[in-house]
Amino acid sequence: MGSTRHVDTEFWDDPWITRLDAGEKLLFLYLLTNPLTNIAGVYEITLRRMSFDTGIGEERIEAMLERFREKGKVWYVDEYVVLKNWPKHQSIAGESNCRKGIIRVLSELPAKIIHALHEIGYEFDEIPEDTWTDPEPSKGVSAGQSDEKAPGKTLEGSPSPLEAPSNTLLNFTLPSPPKEGEDAPAEGEIPSLEEVEEAFRSHYDGAWSYGVQRKAIKGILDRVRGRPDPSAHLRAMLNEFWILIHSPPDKFWRDKPFTPYWLNSEGVWSQVEARVLAMPDRDQELRDEFEKAEEVS
Repeated sequence: MGSTRHVDTEFWDDPWITRLDAGEKLLFLYLLTNPLTNIAGVYEITLRRMSFDTGIGEERIEAMLERFREKGKVWYVDEYVVLKNWPKHQSIAGESNCRKGIIRVLSELPAKIIHALHEIGYEFDEIPEDTWTDPEPSKGVSAGQSDEKAPGKTLEGSPSPLEAPSNTLLNFTLPSPPKEGEDAPAEGEIPSLEEVEEAFRSHYDGAWSYGVQRKAIKGILDRVRGRPDPSAHLRAMLNEFWILIHSPPDKFWRDKPFTPYWLNSEGVWSQVEARVLAMPDRDQELRDEFEKAEEVS
């Protein structure tokens, strides 16, 4: 016999729910009530299963999950769904059976998911100790900060807009001078998908949906393909996007993550590009800065 999941009738009046489209409402309700859910709101489920049960395509589900994550509702990490606020809506006072059940579920989770719960801010006061070590810190679900200053971050972990125009962020468009015997990079060459992905991921340590983000990168590369110098244009776009979200001129840019998915969205791309095209000298300024950094190093 299946488990019982109660959904408050006020669910449909929640301001956030009312702003979702029909497919998003279905998926969110499914994540709360499907047969694989548990008392902790942290459970393993594949995109294929979600798609089969809801009739929504996998790519669209990935995009929806990304939106849910950006709004702080749902994380999807290594095929685990994490409902951040789930424990807040359970009876977890004292030594209740519900509390004991959540503790039991958490104790059986992989170390990487426990790490994600700590990074996400999962709403429970007895999360097991975080013992996970990321073999590739720059590419983790949400890599922890070391004592050293990471590129684009302050020691406290907050992004610093002043560090945006650097060869670390834009290295795929600012190659080092060719060594003797090597060919110079071709003018107008388009960066590879992997180079663009690394440029984003080296400065963004949140959850990363490969399907959604790589599709967005392909869209970005298509957008710059017709430019006289695609690399220079994309470099300027990344730089301007970084500045806008870390020194937001208005509330539209507040809390926007530094991801391909957001840059490629129509409203964001058009605004960023308008700023780039209005500053024709920006590319040369960045090139000059890079050359100075090369001289110092």
